[in-house]
Amino acid sequence: MDHGTPNEGPGESGEPPSPATTSGRGDSADAFDRLGLAARFDLDLSELDRAWIRLAAGCHPDRAADPVAAAEASRRTAALNEARAVLREPERRADVLLTRLGGPTSADEKALPPSFLAEMMELRERVEDAAGGGDDRSRREIEEEVAAERDRRISRIASLFEDAAGAPDRLREIRLELNVLRYHERLLAELRGTAAT
Repeated sequence: MDHGTPNEGPGESGEPPSPATTSGRGDSADAFDRLGLAARFDLDLSELDRAWIRLAAGCHPDRAADPVAAAEASRRTAALNEARAVLREPERRADVLLTRLGGPTSADEKALPPSFLAEMMELRERVEDAAGGGDDRSRREIEEEVAAERDRRISRIASLFEDAAGAPDRLREIRLELNVLRYHERLLAELRGTAAT
């Protein structure tokens, strides 16, 4: 199945596409463009890592001949590192892909399913009860439950992306799933004692 057309990758020199490269919408390159990868949600992470290693090695600042070239190489390396970080995380990868397909951004569409907020309030009460009572077993069970729901949402998003191109209703549905996924990611980070960004 086709998840998008691959963009031009690095040139013969092995250098990454310039951040001025466009993704066909007139804006600066996105994470897929920067790494020369096909824009699709079901990205092979080993393919991602291979592209990142190949491109990062080609523009490492230590290989630069002068300070100006070293500064440019550092900028390119930072752009490659950020692109890799974005594409490694399903939520951020979906956000980039949804934007690329012309779907609504999180600022444009903040809606959630009707019963979702009530479900999250109930779940948060369970978390507080477990934390307040020092019940590690209950906290771990809730963590597993939230992780399973997050994984289910990611699978649903992957399924929706399969036929999303040119389907505005499907793009909005993906945004709603991403809005829900974000809540699960935050709660999971909280339960694991880390901060979600």
